[in-house]
Amino acid sequence: MLKAKTAIMNLRLKSTIQRLRAPFVLLCALCFLTISPLSAAALAINTAGGVFFNTGLVANSNLTLSNGAIDPNWAGGFQAQANSVAGQPFAGWPLPITQNGPNGGTSNGPWVASATSSGTPLSQWISFMANINSTPNTTTTYDYTETFNLSGFTGSTLELIGSFAVDNTILGIFINGTTVFVNGTNSGNYGTSGAKTGFDITNASCSPNCGFTNGTNTITFRTQNIAAASPNPTGLLVEFTSATAQPAGVPEPATLFGVGLGLSVLGLVYRRRRRS
Repeated sequence: MLKAKTAIMNLRLKSTIQRLRAPFVLLCALCFLTISPLSAAALAINTAGGVFFNTGLVANSNLTLSNGAIDPNWAGGFQAQANSVAGQPFAGWPLPITQNGPNGGTSNGPWVASATSSGTPLSQWISFMANINSTPNTTTTYDYTETFNLSGFTGSTLELIGSFAVDNTILGIFINGTTVFVNGTNSGNYGTSGAKTGFDITNASCSPNCGFTNGTNTITFRTQNIAAASPNPTGLLVEFTSATAQPAGVPEPATLFGVGLGLSVLGLVYRRRRRS
């Protein structure tokens, strides 16, 4: 008798497991999808039709600007041309193309060099004036802003990685007017002669968030030049290395989980009705 009861219980258990197997597998698979990172697409940098452009480049290309030309991608910026005194190069201050050495050299200059690819600069220093000799000898704040469009992507999923250097200092980085980064000091050069300062910006970098939209957005570098004897050049170098975001229309993880749970419940109910 006991063996018969045990056999019946085992049969029922096996039957229950079989009924629940498909919904359970489906639920597990969909739950795995919700915790797995959704694939993100790369956004073009420094290419025709691209989304982001480094400082000191011709519009929609990776070609560098000529001396003193307006930066078409960064509002408030000019390519930082050679600094000179009485018509002669002011040794040690920025000169195109790398702007890291006297007379166009690549060493011994106070401003860190641009990144290069096969010998071609991927950026240039920009200044708020075409002629940096004319920089006033006062402590002044300057904003450099790039506008970018995330159409076709989910703005809130953007991750933007890069580096920057400033003469003299960075007061803040802003996304759509919201603070992302604050230096905390207003004196001394910031990354001009040593390693550039890296940044990794996501929607969560701001409080409560950066407000990235699927359309037009802005990134602003607020810099400050400290009063000093003439000449008193100032400049900014920004280099983006990676930009990724999920294409628009990809469901959010919470949505996938809800759909998976609903389908699993429906599958379970359907199987029970068929068995009854």
